[in-house]
Amino acid sequence: MIWKTWAKLVEKVSKNIKKDYKPDIIIPSMNGGLVPCAIIASTLKIKDIRPVSIGRKNGQRLFLYPKNGNIGTVKNKKLLIIEDDSLTGLTLDFAQKTYIKQGAREVRVVCIFKKRGLVNINYFAKSVDKFPPYPWKKSNFGDRIIKYELQ
Repeated sequence: MIWKTWAKLVEKVSKNIKKDYKPDIIIPSMNGGLVPCAIIASTLKIKDIRPVSIGRKNGQRLFLYPKNGNIGTVKNKKLLIIEDDSLTGLTLDFAQKTYIKQGAREVRVVCIFKKRGLVNINYFAKSVDKFPPYPWKKSNFGDRIIKYELQ
């Protein structure tokens, strides 16, 4: 997949979100949610962006950053959680439930690609059986940075 194709898919999702949802806060999941977040935030004209990182330990989801997912007050706010893809929906579901417990008024989730059959994703570009290779995950992506840091 090339950057131009990726951008078109994110723009498609952005337009769908814009039709019926205006979040107060966008929460991209690092690292995959950061790339689509830039386009979605620009389209929706949202400047309050609070990234999180979610990992797994012993089969359970947990926030790696910030601790306990504490991104500041979300009480009575409308949130949009962004990820590049979702295989099981468990990570997005974990984040969504966390912020509802913290008092968010509404929490919706978006991913560009979702595994066929998932139903807990509010917005997506494509439902697939296999995720495509992303342009930023190419084997040579970042080689110049690594070489520079090692010198």
